[in-house]
Amino acid sequence: MVNQRKITCFQVLKSTPEKDLSVNQGLYQFWDMMTNHNDEDKQTFSKKLSRIITVASILLLLLPCYSWFLFRSYQITIQIPREWAQFEEREKQIIEALREFKASNHQHPEHLTALVPHYLDSIIWKPDEGSFHYGVYEDGEFFLSANVPKSWFGWPAKRSCRSQDGLTECNFQFICGYIQGSEILTKPIVQEQPTQQLLRRPQTNPCSSQD
Repeated sequence: MVNQRKITCFQVLKSTPEKDLSVNQGLYQFWDMMTNHNDEDKQTFSKKLSRIITVASILLLLLPCYSWFLFRSYQITIQIPREWAQFEEREKQIIEALREFKASNHQHPEHLTALVPHYLDSIIWKPDEGSFHYGVYEDGEFFLSANVPKSWFGWPAKRSCRSQDGLTECNFQFICGYIQGSEILTKPIVQEQPTQQLLRRPQTNPCSSQD
């Protein structure tokens, strides 16, 4: 049956115009390849298929290992830099709004909400991270702080700012615990930006050497 169909196709191809001969030859070669497989071709195909299945099985077994690495790489190269840019932008906006408020009212506001909406559109930097914490010292200087995602440094941390003589100094700190219900024990983080964190989490408690 296959040979008869092959002959019929070949006769039809030969009866077509000469200008379509190259196309017909390609079709005939494809038909010949699909209808005539010798044992050697079958063995070759079987070996290739076996290799593909073996490689796929190995990749599937290693999925838990490289999936974490890929996810952490995504955090370091895309997610964390984007979050840090959003955080830094909002932090600068709030500090500038506080300066403008003091210039207009000769004192700092009692709460950050006093800045909205005249000086600032929002005090929240990320919906699921909440807003900044703010207060005024007895000397008239203010402080500003906010908890940052744990993924930034692999441990609970926060960003704190304090004004001093018209300047504002900010730094990151590990959150090491709480005492008396409200006071926070912290430890400074040397890194100025979370994007400098390596592709690993701290193996030990960074607060264990707290002085």
